[in-house]
Amino acid sequence: MASLRSAVLVIVALLVLASMLQFTVKHMESEEELKAVSVFTSFVHQARATVSAGTSLPDPNSYPLPEGCNITISGCNAELRCSGKLLAQRSIC
Repeated sequence: MASLRSAVLVIVALLVLASMLQFTVKHMESEEELKAVSVFTSFVHQARATVSAGTSLPDPNSYPLPEGCNITISGCNAELRCSGKLLAQRSIC
């Protein structure tokens, strides 16, 4: 009976540990996404300024985005995607 109780406690402890690890990974993903959105906002401000001044757009690849994130420009719109997920879309004109 004592060994069954110990086994149940070990299983519960492993489940709690797995839940905590999963939360940590999700939290890290959201921090990366927040960083990407912050960088994207800087890009949009710079792009709008260059459009107003009539100069060429900044290179989206020169901005320090987290791995798996990219900025694309289509016409007057800029999009931020991380791992294929659309995080932000703004007009730059």
